[in-house]
Amino acid sequence: MVPDTRTAESLIITSVQDSPIRNSAVTECYQPELRFSSFSRRKITADFTGGDLTSNAGLLLLRECDQHLGLSRSVAEVVNDPRRPACVEHSTEQLVRQRLLAIAAGYEDLNDHDQLRFDTALQVGSQRLSPLASTATLCRFEQQQDRSVAIGLHKVLFDQFVARHKKPPKRLVLDFDATDIPVYGEQEQRIIGKAEYTRGGPNPRFITTNLEGDGEELYRKLYCARGDMENRIKDQQMDLFASRTSCHRWWPNQWRLLLSALAWVLYEYLREQLQDTKLGKASVATLRNRLIKVGAVVIKNTRRFRFLLPTLLPDREIFCKLATRLVPT
Repeated sequence: MVPDTRTAESLIITSVQDSPIRNSAVTECYQPELRFSSFSRRKITADFTGGDLTSNAGLLLLRECDQHLGLSRSVAEVVNDPRRPACVEHSTEQLVRQRLLAIAAGYEDLNDHDQLRFDTALQVGSQRLSPLASTATLCRFEQQQDRSVAIGLHKVLFDQFVARHKKPPKRLVLDFDATDIPVYGEQEQRIIGKAEYTRGGPNPRFITTNLEGDGEELYRKLYCARGDMENRIKDQQMDLFASRTSCHRWWPNQWRLLLSALAWVLYEYLREQLQDTKLGKASVATLRNRLIKVGAVVIKNTRRFRFLLPTLLPDREIFCKLATRLVPT
């Protein structure tokens, strides 16, 4: 008699406990093998027993950018952290790195860290050998930030800007762009609007300036010539979650907004290293998709971390060039 194997074929139960992952956030449970439609008379299945893998191997590049700039270190020096040093498991700088690199990798929500804290790429990027801070720890840390921290972070951003120039620029153009961001809790909200109607009819395009000259000419030749600045604002709003201000208090929301700006500094430094490549003017979204969201198998022991990257990575040559530039031998 041939044993009936239909049940085993239709639903193969795999124990997560048998997986090579030992630091997984998932407790002992059983998950079924996933089955997909067949192809060329072959079954297609998937399960979660692949071992230590990451989809964020490109964070190794941003880690080097952060070390070159000293960005997380500078931020850690100005933030509030009233914890008792003797009881601290995750240092201030590690908390800053964890949050900053997660945003850069596309994870804006604190809840994401319940799983992300076990991601080896993020752990290495945060300079930690064991699980990172939990969502609750990051939330408490966020709530400690206030006006003095916001002022200090603006100074960090200014110092980073100055450091990127060999000599002072002749002129600085400050582009203040209105952004509609909803707030929560009992925060004060104000809406300021202006409508203009001239002899030529309604005119939704206008600027306020102390520069002399014809308004239309100033608008077209000076204001519109800002050009690439709008793209940088889009980087912030659309790709680095500058509008994710869902805290119920004002200053923690400012902290989130400034984290977005700091993550952009990392990408801008990365972009500087790419000027002789096809990604030299790429947006944050493109850089993230092409260079940061890279899958890898992770092998680690007491001597080293080894990330096995895809052999057919489309931007393999650029990735290698970046690694060489950021970590010269």
